[in-house]
Order: sequence, then C-alpha cells, then structure tokens
Amino acid sequence: MLLIFDIGNTTIATGLFDRDKFIDQVKIPTAAAADISFVENTISGFLKENQADSRTCDGVAICSVVPYLTPPIAKMAETMFSKKAWVFDHTAHLDMKIHYNDPAQLGSDRLANALATKLLYGTPAIVVDLGTATKLEVVNKAGEYLGGAIAPGIAIAAEQLFERGARLFPVDIEKPEKIISTNSADAMKAGIFYGAIGQIDYLVKKMLDELGEKDVKIIATGGLAEKFVPYSKFIQKYDPILTFQGIRLGFELSR
Repeated sequence: MLLIFDIGNTTIATGLFDRDKFIDQVKIPTAAAADISFVENTISGFLKENQADSRTCDGVAICSVVPYLTPPIAKMAETMFSKKAWVFDHTAHLDMKIHYNDPAQLGSDRLANALATKLLYGTPAIVVDLGTATKLEVVNKAGEYLGGAIAPGIAIAAEQLFERGARLFPVDIEKPEKIISTNSADAMKAGIFYGAIGQIDYLVKKMLDELGEKDVKIIATGGLAEKFVPYSKFIQKYDPILTFQGIRLGFELSR
C-alpha cells in the first residue's frame, strides 16, 4: 500500500492506495499540523479503520506547497513506517518536460495534476483545480507541461466580500434560482456562483485559443469543483482524486 500526504494551505489530505486502487482519505486542517502528535494519531486511526498499518504500507509519498511542514511530516512518516518518505516535486523523474522559467517555483500539486491528466486522460489537456486557489494547468499534445494560471480561490474571494462589506454577511456558495436577485443573500450567491463560472470558462477559452490544439481534454478537481462542473461550457470530467493520482503515478515512475 502507498500512503500519500498532500500538504495544502488549508488541509493536509492523506490518501491510501492499494497499488492503483484508491482506498480512502482523511483530511487534517493544516493549522493542526503544529501538533505533530495529533497528525500521527489521526493517521494511525485512519490506517486502523482501513485495516492497514506500518507493515502493510510499503511506501510513503509527500506532495507539499507548505515548505516548512514538509520536514516534520517526512520525519513523522519515517518514524511511523521505518522508511524514508519520497517527495514529489519538479526534481522527480516524471518523464514530462516542464516549460516553466523556474521549475522550483511551480507548486507540486499543480505538477501532480498535470501528470495525472496526461497519463490517465491523454493530451492535450487543461486541468482546472478549484481549491484554496483556482489553478489551471496546460499540457500540450506532446505531453509537455506548458504552464498555467492562478487566481484567487472562490471561497477566499467570497470571504473577502463578506468581511469588507459593512452590510454584507456570509452566504453558502451555491447556485441561486436566478441571477437577477431581489435580496442581498441571493444577490451575493448569484455574483459568487455565476462570477466563478464566468471566470473559469473565460480562462479556459483563452487557454484553448493560445494552445491552438484540437480535442483538448478538460478535467476538473478540487474541493469546490463538484459544485461548478455541471455549469461549465468546457469542463468534461470531474476527478476528485486527481492530485492523489498524480502523486501516486510520480511515485511509481520514480521507483
């Protein structure tokens, strides 16, 4: 079995694979990682629930966009499993050319999404990740990572609206009945929801025009993707474990 730590700005998503079969995942608030014993206890309980332990896990992989958390999580994993954790980043052997001015600046989760899409869905492709940030990645027909775009996450943008508007208040991120709203709650829902759809589709369209290739696969992932995918003109498929898959595939390629 392979245990994966996807360390993000909001959560540490930990996934378990039995070869290429996804078993389960648990999410830990990133802020809670200040107490490494809490993380260790959570992982131990997660493994026990899935009839796994340090003996059945023959590999540990880490993908992190929070650099200061990578060493303590890696050390914890080494203590728990008596093996060194493999770290997914631009230096790994991924068999994918990276066209980025400084690959060290490229978020490992973005690269994992691009790799998974290339190997599981084919190329050319565009990945839309709707999480803490809205991130789009482009892979050309030759399977090369070209780059992408990063925008403020939908939830973060909504929170700023609530906080900075003296007469505004939090609302759920959801599709309202209509866009021309007659109350403030629905007006905010309409602006947030349809504004996000407009942003996503506009960015994808601009990328398609710039890429200039046919039959482009457009895959979405991320915690908020499921809400928006049905309303996008371009997104073809939603894969909730795309990042995990990219890390798993990178681990296998590097062995």
